[in-house]
Amino acid sequence: MLQPSEITNFQEYESLLNDLKELAKKQGEQIKEQRKQIKKLEKFHRRDSTEARLDSMECQILSLKADKKIMQLQVSQVEKENKAQKSKISKLESNILDIEDNQLRKAFNRIDDNMEAIQDIGAKLLNQTTQKGAWRKFESMFYKDGCFDALDEQKKMEWSTNTSKWGESFTTPQGDDNERRIARIEEKLRMFSGEFIDLVVK
Repeated sequence: MLQPSEITNFQEYESLLNDLKELAKKQGEQIKEQRKQIKKLEKFHRRDSTEARLDSMECQILSLKADKKIMQLQVSQVEKENKAQKSKISKLESNILDIEDNQLRKAFNRIDDNMEAIQDIGAKLLNQTTQKGAWRKFESMFYKDGCFDALDEQKKMEWSTNTSKWGESFTTPQGDDNERRIARIEEKLRMFSGEFIDLVVK
């Protein structure tokens, strides 16, 4: 292509002008092509960037789903363990209640047995003829059947006194019987000897 300093006539100038136009046209086409390529690159870049972001989001979603699944499994495991613990606790509570019930029944049975033994012992150790006051007091403490409540005042007074020389001390039926026998023997001895014999040790 001619340089401006080499132009000598109008035709050469026109030729140069045409060459410049052609060159400008080619450059314009090249620029258009480059712009197209730039747009394509930008489009690809945006698509790649969007796809990358989508891939990242999908990865995050998958990670969250995995975490959720793990948490669900953990919750399920904890619930199973809690259920097992509740079952054990329920069994332990049931066993404790059974033990307590058995212990209470045994304790009440022992109390009943002891009370029955005390009632039986008291009935056999006190003379209900000469130790009425002691017997009434004992009966009110250990029988509590209210048998004396229905008595009139005179009877209540009778059952409030002791005529035994031993007072409220236990005498036992054998002791009462022996005391009577000793009294008869002493009376017979006095009759045989004709004189008063006091064999009672004071």
